[in-house]
Amino acid sequence: MSFKTLLWDQDFWLILIATIGFGADAAAEGKLTILRIITIVAMAGIVVSYLFRKIKLQKEKRVPYLVVIGKGDSQYRDTRSQVETALADFRIHVHELKRAFGLHGEDWIFRRESQLSTDPEVWKTTITKIENKFWRLAERIPGRKTYHFFMNGPATLAFAMGATIGSRNEYVFYHYMPASGRNPYHDIINFEKSDSPEGHHKLKTKIKKYKMIHASGEDKLNGMPRRDVLVALYLAGHSPVGDVTERSKQSGLPLIVIQSKFKGTIPLDQDWILLSQEVSSVLLDIAGRENVERLHLFLSVPLPIAFCVGSAMGKFVRATVYNYFPGLGGYEKVFNLEEC
Repeated sequence: MSFKTLLWDQDFWLILIATIGFGADAAAEGKLTILRIITIVAMAGIVVSYLFRKIKLQKEKRVPYLVVIGKGDSQYRDTRSQVETALADFRIHVHELKRAFGLHGEDWIFRRESQLSTDPEVWKTTITKIENKFWRLAERIPGRKTYHFFMNGPATLAFAMGATIGSRNEYVFYHYMPASGRNPYHDIINFEKSDSPEGHHKLKTKIKKYKMIHASGEDKLNGMPRRDVLVALYLAGHSPVGDVTERSKQSGLPLIVIQSKFKGTIPLDQDWILLSQEVSSVLLDIAGRENVERLHLFLSVPLPIAFCVGSAMGKFVRATVYNYFPGLGGYEKVFNLEEC
């Protein structure tokens, strides 16, 4: 904790002055009663406890970042309340963030009230705004930080977030699972708890034998002339396979299907980091082939997996990403990854 931070902390000075005042009063009277001794010791304990909490908060530099897309005021308030509860479980208290770093809600929350349309320009603008707000937040707090990411929005946007802000930072990403306990947010991707010295860079390490996914169609790429490849990521409830299969038939482009072994909801007690690593391994392997011009990604993926895979791929893989729009009953192109 810096001297400047302490100097401008009004709460610290109020506690310290009160402690000195009790001590001075007792000294002026020339005697210490049991009540005065207890009071002075208690006040000194409060000062030490306060300093300890401040130093701990400054040292760990755990910083939240929440993105909420297309939710009304009531849903937004519920989401924010649940997020603050989850943060408190990690001993990240919003009022302490305000006192220690001067962070208000508008500093660590990005909110877009309306849903994202099919217009790629709207997506590109939103991705840029999320990235810019994040780096402004990062500049407010010096030194090493671990970010605690929360999101209420489309997985496709989480994928873009991973590519733009997740590839250069240590992070914890929370998964929303309703009716799963006191709080529906779970730190399902946690590189603070991970015993890997690589941290989130582990996601870029390729795996040859897959335990949690099945990838089909890769054999079609052998001997293929240079061309685009369609990839269906099926790791959540909605299946993109039918839509992408039809596109493959119409275009003649090869189709790769990546599916989790769970064929639906992924249990909370599974290794989500390993699952993300396996998906990333398939995609990075395909993208790295000389005869693959561009990937076309169709996502049905939980938010934490989408963020991690985006983090592993970064912004330099030639990939076009499609989002599912329930109202249209299909997928539409929303951005090119290398243009994010």
